[in-house]
Amino acid sequence: MTQKFIIDKEIAMHTKIQQYSGMHTRLSGRTRRAVAIAAILAVTGLVTSCGSGGHGHENSAVPTNARTISVTADGLAFSPDRMTARVGEALSIELTSVDIAHDLNVDAFDGHVYAEAGQTAEGGFTASSAGEFDYYCSIPGHREAGMEGTLVVEE
Repeated sequence: MTQKFIIDKEIAMHTKIQQYSGMHTRLSGRTRRAVAIAAILAVTGLVTSCGSGGHGHENSAVPTNARTISVTADGLAFSPDRMTARVGEALSIELTSVDIAHDLNVDAFDGHVYAEAGQTAEGGFTASSAGEFDYYCSIPGHREAGMEGTLVVEE
């Protein structure tokens, strides 16, 4: 969701709160409070469910004896934008997000790691089959701007 959409929803919710609070002669104090609390909870739920690209912020578990690959996310690009592994190899992706929050997803192996701006985080997976697999940032607009890379898994 876009930030404009969220702001529009917050304005609409604020307007509803004002409308309900203006009805004080028809609604009891308890009812007005319940309506206000419900509106605040609805806005809070909307805001916290946005921005993650649908993957959430829980990083995938790092397998034991994993080889670490350090990846930097900066300026809507990954460095490196190409990684290699062997079939059956356990990998730990250490993602450093330089400018803003980013994540790195390898859907083929259920790999996910998310890092806030200026932070480093770790997530992992096992490369269980050979081939070339995309990895990308699922933050809205990032993949579309070219924030992708390739994982090459060899026999």
